Amino acid sequence: MAFSGDFPVYRGLDFAPVPVEAKSLSIGGAEISLGFALRNPNGFAFTLDRLAYSLELAGFPVIKGEIGEGSSISARGEKTFVFPLILDFFETGAAVADGLNGAALDVRISGEAEIATPWGRWVVAFDRTAKTPVRKSSLSAGSVPAGEKERGQTTFLHHNGPARFMGEAGGTDFAS
Repeated sequence: MAFSGDFPVYRGLDFAPVPVEAKSLSIGGAEISLGFALRNPNGFAFTLDRLAYSLELAGFPVIKGEIGEGSSISARGEKTFVFPLILDFFETGAAVADGLNGAALDVRISGEAEIATPWGRWVVAFDRTAKTPVRKSSLSAGSVPAGEKERGQTTFLHHNGPARFMGEAGGTDFAS
């Protein structure tokens, strides 16, 4: 008779989105960091030979790619993959813009991993959607605090004050 402690039992792999980091948000787009964590709940380490992935925000595909061999994940270990992205809301749509301006949005990660285990090479497919928090880092480059002027750019602010277009000659108050 063998017990599970005598022989490592495969418990799968866990692919989960990590919080979305919004670095800058504007009326037309955003600069974000998006990624996922690969968790190994097993009692054995493995080597990642290939990882094909696709990430979606609120149903819109934003990035897909492949990571080659070389990453090792220890027993009960974790590895995080993060990708910097610049999004155009005219392409991604209002659901992505609303989600990034909110507290959380749906992130889907799907793909296929080829791993080298003590028992040979395995192919593991994954597909997971989760409501993922959006963290707003100190918004820079493109964000202007309410009441401040920025020359030569159109700035739309989400506040209770008037909307302004700031041209070379100064501002035009549209609320008047």
